[in-house]
Amino acid sequence: MRHSDVLVVGGGVVGASIAFHLARRGATVTVLEAGDRPRGATARSAAQVRMHHSDRHDALLAARSLPTFERWAEEVGGDCGFRQVGFAFLAGADRRAAVTTMAATVRGYGVATEVLGLEQYAADQPELSLDGVGVVAYEARGGFADPRRTTGSLLAAAVRHGARVVHGTTALSLSLAGDRVTGVHTATGRHSAGQVVVASGTRSAPLCRSAGARLPVRARRIGYAVTGGPAAVPHVLIDDTIAMYARPVPAGGVWFGVPLDQPDPAAQPAAGRPEPASVAAARHRLTRRIPALAGVPVVRAAAALEAYTEDRHALIGPAGEPASLYLCTAFSGGGFKVAPAVGGAVAEELVTGEPRPELEPYRPDRFGRGAPIRPDVDYRCM
Repeated sequence: MRHSDVLVVGGGVVGASIAFHLARRGATVTVLEAGDRPRGATARSAAQVRMHHSDRHDALLAARSLPTFERWAEEVGGDCGFRQVGFAFLAGADRRAAVTTMAATVRGYGVATEVLGLEQYAADQPELSLDGVGVVAYEARGGFADPRRTTGSLLAAAVRHGARVVHGTTALSLSLAGDRVTGVHTATGRHSAGQVVVASGTRSAPLCRSAGARLPVRARRIGYAVTGGPAAVPHVLIDDTIAMYARPVPAGGVWFGVPLDQPDPAAQPAAGRPEPASVAAARHRLTRRIPALAGVPVVRAAAALEAYTEDRHALIGPAGEPASLYLCTAFSGGGFKVAPAVGGAVAEELVTGEPRPELEPYRPDRFGRGAPIRPDVDYRCM
């Protein structure tokens, strides 16, 4: 049985980032990943790189992550597939004050953001129909990356720094000695560690229950689809007026989100394609903004499960009881763009024992303290 300083359960983008930063600091790290490659919520992520959020906490983590995406080869190694095509947040005129407030917050974190009127934005976007849009926040440094390449290069970098990544291994239960977690049981044996980080999305709650820890997390289905044809959207878009988000695909076509409002994930399969009616509804919203896509076929669609909390923000920090269990999970659809900063901050907490202030809002006990994260601005779909 091999002992590690830290055992990371989950090799998605967040777990991979934690492992990379820990290994770079000299910790001995083992990553257990159930699949043979990144899949699940990470693989089906929109992989947006944007700072604009509905609260300052996520915006800060995203702003601190941006330089890593921009300098990936130098800071991590390999290629994350980052395309700096820009990001636009479209909102109705009634949200102008909210957009202006959040844009100022992002600028305060050092990332330039323009607030554009409809005429100013429309002049450069002839392919878009902007009915109902009254204000736009635009980030020239935003864009998107490749989720599999991002995660794969983080894991490869962790290995270069001495980490061990074990694919095809599911954590079945936590190992306990008294009131402390001492490792993880798998089908092939026990993995021992001084600290265990649970970063395994929808698998996190069942795993933690094995040690008596109950997480305020539920599974939710997420989906996406891709059109054929040209990349008819100029940059990453979130449209608050019609609840639509989309981005270009480098090889051609448009990636767009497919909301799957299914309260009981067990009632529908997580894998495979989203229901045709859901794809059709999302496509209808897409073509309202990009009319040229009306006759273009959907060539691919997929669904996955994502872990959500009540306030739609991650659980990050010590579980409390049992000891030596650290949570970094349930990012509620927003983990990709903040993964570099989260990984660095979590690694620092684990190595030094000193809390990082940017992680304080995300502590797992916040619901019991009556301190959920609340939005700073009122958006419909962010």
